Amino acid sequence: MVITQLMKLMQEDDQAREDENQEVVDENQEEVKENQEEVDENQKDEEEDQNKNKRGVSIVSSEYDSISSE
Repeated sequence: MVITQLMKLMQEDDQAREDENQEVVDENQEEVKENQEEVDENQKDEEEDQNKNKRGVSIVSSEYDSISSE
């Protein structure tokens, strides 16, 4: 009887640890998801900045060419 109770307590402790570990895993996965969203947003912003810079260089080049040809 005592052994059965002890085994049951051990199983409950194991389950409690597994539940706690799963909570940590879930929290970590959520953090990874949030970080990936931030990375994606930063990459999008960087691409937009690069496109703006390309347009700016193109405009300056065009203006320089028109001034040079005058």
